Amino acid sequence: MAQRLISAPFVEVNDVKYAVYGNTITVDEGHPDIGVTAMSAGGGTVDTLHGVDVTTAVGMIKFKLPSTALTADTLSEWKANVATNVVKVYEGEYEKTMTGASYSEGREMELNASEGGIEITFRGDPLSPVA
Repeated sequence: MAQRLISAPFVEVNDVKYAVYGNTITVDEGHPDIGVTAMSAGGGTVDTLHGVDVTTAVGMIKFKLPSTALTADTLSEWKANVATNVVKVYEGEYEKTMTGASYSEGREMELNASEGGIEITFRGDPLSPVA
């Protein structure tokens, strides 16, 4: 069966769609890490013990926006919205949303005529399908 790559998704922050640089979107859905430890079960046998590390259940969406005055103003608004931004990434059947998001990284703006931009990182609740 043929499949189509997710290559040009849309990005929305707080219900506003943004044009982003191509090939700059990265998503971590926030599934927690699972530690696995081998336990001696006697007689040369081993059982495994599995534990979910809930401290790693953090969603992340990262992308690059162009350096414009509008972008600079928007960044301040996003930074002030601690734990209240809503970020969506979608294309075709792939649809994910992150609620409770904070603009956590990215304050350096590249100021040049060709590729100037700023890398944006939001972190928050694990991603879920868009409702």
